[in-house]
Amino acid sequence: MGLTRMTASAADGVVDADGCVHSCPNLFIASTAVFPTTGAAPPTLTLAALSLRLAQHLDKLRRSSVGVV
Repeated sequence: MGLTRMTASAADGVVDADGCVHSCPNLFIASTAVFPTTGAAPPTLTLAALSLRLAQHLDKLRRSSVGVV
């Protein structure tokens, strides 16, 4: 955990809030590696929510680039 930290700026971490790598606009990471630290509870549900959020974001990007409504 914490190897590809999620932050608002490239200076502080690797990915943005959408899981997109700051230096590579078409590379997304959906794993516990984006968590800044380890929590007290198992990360399974948080990772599932993060993955669903990323899937919705990627679908929105795909629809906007193809012109599908």
